[in-house]
Amino acid sequence: MVLDESIEIHSVELSKYNGDTNQVCGASVLEQWCYWIKNANEHTVEELQEYLPNLEFLRATVELNAIREITEEKSMYDAREKASLDIQSNLIDARQEGLQEGRQEGRQQGEAIGRVKTYQELLGDRVALDEELSKMTLAELGAKVSELQERLRKRSV
Repeated sequence: MVLDESIEIHSVELSKYNGDTNQVCGASVLEQWCYWIKNANEHTVEELQEYLPNLEFLRATVELNAIREITEEKSMYDAREKASLDIQSNLIDARQEGLQEGRQEGRQQGEAIGRVKTYQELLGDRVALDEELSKMTLAELGAKVSELQERLRKRSV
């Protein structure tokens, strides 16, 4: 048994097809497909159904619409995910910056406490406990250091 079927193959260059909506209804099926492939993304589902009412175009348009919806949902999901990651990243950066500032302030406070204790020893004063001095702000510690330095200068003269 020999099957005698003819197969028609078309090579289409879409860039050369310049049909418009006014011509598509009376065009050949090949030209209609060219129009659909080239211009479907520029029309609503309703417009495509009006211009190309044949069943095969309706099916293709329904599929295209489903793909559009999935793509839009994915884009919205990706945008939300990116925003969430950006917020998390900003929080991590802010925390790191806060920790670094805290460490720097802690070092400065520790150095100031050390100076206060050193000057108290040089002056023969009672050396304050770390717990007492750590309750003071950095500005208060700086003022205490200045006061003790001035007392030490006056004593040396």
